[in-house]
Amino acid sequence: MGLAYNDVERRLQNEQRPGESHSRTGDDCFAAELMALAVINPFDEANSDVLTASSADIDEVLPLEEGLECLDSAVFRWVIPNFTRLSRNTVSKSEKFTCGNCTWSILYLLQGGDDNHVSLFINLEEESGGDLESNWHVCVDFALSISNPEDASVRKVKDAQHRFTSCGEDWGFKRLISLEELKVPVNGHKRPLVERNATVFTAYVRIIKDDTGFLWHDLSNYDSKKETGFLGLKQQRELPDYLRPILQSYFFTNHFRRVVYGVPTLKDSEGSVMKAVQSLFYQMQTSEASPDTSELEKLLIGNAGDSFPKNDAREFSRVLQDCIESRMFDEGEVKALFSGTTRSTVKCANVNYESVQVEEFRDILLDVRGCKTLIESFERFVLIEERVGDRKFCAGDFGPQDPQKSAKLQSLPAVLHLHLKRHEYDAETEEFKKVTDRHEFPVELDLESFLCDEADRTIPQHYSLYGVLASEGDSDPHYCAFLRTEFGGNWFNFDKEVVVPVTKREAVEYNFGEASEHRIGDYRSACMLVYIRNHNLPEIMRPVHLDEIPRHIVWVDKAARLKQLANDIRIYVVTDSDIRRNKGFDLCNFDQNIYPNCPLTGVGVITVKQHCNVGQLMRKVSRRLGVPKDDFKLWIMGRRINKSVRPSDRLDEMDVTIGSLREKNEKYSNWLRVYVELPDLTHPIDLDKRLLNPKENETSAILFVKFFDPKIGEMEYLGKVTVQSTALKVEALLPWIRERKDFHETTELKLFEEIKASRIDLVKPTDTFQEAELGNGDIICAQIDYGESKHSTTIPSYFARLLRGPKITFKYRKEGVSPIGDKGRDVVLSLSKKLSFQLIAKRLAGELGIDPAAVRFFTPVAKQPIEHISITLGDFLAEDPHCNHMFTVVYEVNTHHTARP
Repeated sequence: MGLAYNDVERRLQNEQRPGESHSRTGDDCFAAELMALAVINPFDEANSDVLTASSADIDEVLPLEEGLECLDSAVFRWVIPNFTRLSRNTVSKSEKFTCGNCTWSILYLLQGGDDNHVSLFINLEEESGGDLESNWHVCVDFALSISNPEDASVRKVKDAQHRFTSCGEDWGFKRLISLEELKVPVNGHKRPLVERNATVFTAYVRIIKDDTGFLWHDLSNYDSKKETGFLGLKQQRELPDYLRPILQSYFFTNHFRRVVYGVPTLKDSEGSVMKAVQSLFYQMQTSEASPDTSELEKLLIGNAGDSFPKNDAREFSRVLQDCIESRMFDEGEVKALFSGTTRSTVKCANVNYESVQVEEFRDILLDVRGCKTLIESFERFVLIEERVGDRKFCAGDFGPQDPQKSAKLQSLPAVLHLHLKRHEYDAETEEFKKVTDRHEFPVELDLESFLCDEADRTIPQHYSLYGVLASEGDSDPHYCAFLRTEFGGNWFNFDKEVVVPVTKREAVEYNFGEASEHRIGDYRSACMLVYIRNHNLPEIMRPVHLDEIPRHIVWVDKAARLKQLANDIRIYVVTDSDIRRNKGFDLCNFDQNIYPNCPLTGVGVITVKQHCNVGQLMRKVSRRLGVPKDDFKLWIMGRRINKSVRPSDRLDEMDVTIGSLREKNEKYSNWLRVYVELPDLTHPIDLDKRLLNPKENETSAILFVKFFDPKIGEMEYLGKVTVQSTALKVEALLPWIRERKDFHETTELKLFEEIKASRIDLVKPTDTFQEAELGNGDIICAQIDYGESKHSTTIPSYFARLLRGPKITFKYRKEGVSPIGDKGRDVVLSLSKKLSFQLIAKRLAGELGIDPAAVRFFTPVAKQPIEHISITLGDFLAEDPHCNHMFTVVYEVNTHHTARP
């Protein structure tokens, strides 16, 4: 029997909560915070039953995700014999059913107004244990369906996962299905979901074992230090995302940390990289908040300049090792940790000639493409290569011969770093594409069979996996680390500033690559593996105690923290004029690592003390802009998960200090970004007629609008608007856009949302702002709808071209007479700024008809040619002051090379 209750005072939430789950079908699931409505029981004849999971189709409807363990399951079926008796805006609740020592029910709501959607939620009634502890929770994998009362195969079903933490909590689907869809056949069926005014609601529930205690945790109010004892790292994105996981992998190689602490730096100058590494490691071990890597980043870039490997995690790892080793009295300590040797042999098939070369390595680069497992990658590494035809080997007195080349391992290090080739160059797009092939690697690795006959086999070459560095995404990947922090310990995921315990399956199998049919969302691929030899494990992973840290490191760190607190804070002030100058992605380009093909956006800077408050900051901004402080509002600009920087929170409280804002938004940095919301005097908006002034208690949002003209091929900023986000349709923007562009009122427009550089989504004008999920800081891009024939350039294609790269001017630097005649000339090419030196030389040489080895590049101010093969175009580009969208690279032709025939 359906239960009636009259004390519901919860509001149906219109926005998804931060960190909440998504359904595996791609639809958002929402907490049913229901409006204060009189709740009646319209189902006087309703009945329900609990089916045993084995007798129901729970496995078909709700397949158990790989790696999860089900503790209990249930299927609850609620028959509704008189569907039309349910009034709009009425909440009803089913009978209770039990699963996993908890009592549950189904909540049902048919929303009124223009929405006309059925909402279903699963509700946690009570837990049989009585009083719940503060950290009590239950993890539930569930599905809710509406089905035909006589044919259960005719159904609409959505599923989700949620971590319930309190009784009375509910979770489900605000828009499960529209009212119109209920009464007509759907998905190829001949019968509707509601037939003869009857239907069935069904809940499929699995209770999932939480091995780590943090399964589906939304991480709100989460304290990594308290929960795990460890901290993540705060990075300012001057360097790529791989910086954090590599530093963390070295830090938790405990013996290496001990070596770092042992380097004498007491007399080092202020700009010492070694001292910065020591200080960072000390903070990672002792601090209560996530340490900041900005000081180390600044020193690494400053010392290495153009030669710093910004786009090569392997090169950065080597730079860090070399930095430590160069400061040690005994360089053999680092070498013993990470160095091994390979023995390369060249034999000639037709003559008795053999050449042997022993080479040192600090890591091993292994193929992924074509190799299903790590062992197969090693087999390819030592594969005998036969060279025939023109590829001859000079065998001394025997002359050119057909060789057989092979390589085996002669010695292995205590700590083995394996880098996996997860990126390959695509000649068509001129970009590196990620290799997402599934590539399995073991937790225990035996390398005895890959040793050469001359190897010392005294120590067994058996290794255990202690680190997995994984990347997610393609064009601008996000990196994280899965690490074991002690000898034989459990796994933890270090992701940005958050550290959470994970299972071995999550750390290992979930990073093999490719998507699994039982997994959702983006998937990760391992790009670096850290193995430690079992023989050395007890010493390598021996804990580093505080009394082992030299006192001068403690003193230096305390002094640095006091200096940090005394620092001024730089406020980057963004106005509409700044946004108008940006023709690329986002509102402004603050970071060329994220948008490498777009120039940086210069904005104004104001310096304030940490103890200053928002009111004082507004007076400074007022004086700087010449605008009364009552005529503008300030917004904090924060970096989103997708790396865009948008206004997030308006600063309405005048007494809040800048130091507290920095602590909340940019901890351990000395800057903040704010957006100045000024009134638009040139095109004022009549809120009553156009966008409707938000009523009390209704949510408003500030949106930014751009316009793209394919004839010009450029993006134009139109301005910002404040809209009512609860019920207003997106089409309300169209008259305002037409007015700004002086278009006729019948001009058809297409709207897109610029979510991030690689994701530009079409927006339906008939959707409300809530349905389109548009909120504070979101960007709408508009263009005339020409159809498919007149203009091929669209907003998505414009951004795609921008993502590929700008036009580069290669200026020829004459030194005497050119050895290639008139071929030494200025060349303009469209290239991605992520291309390496070698590939750039190949492209330019192809245009000139010369040998790529003849090309040498310079920055405009460099005195020596740049020859480091890992440097990318973006590392040494200089913006040409005479052209808004062109970049300049200087080159010359080496006189020792001649032109191609």
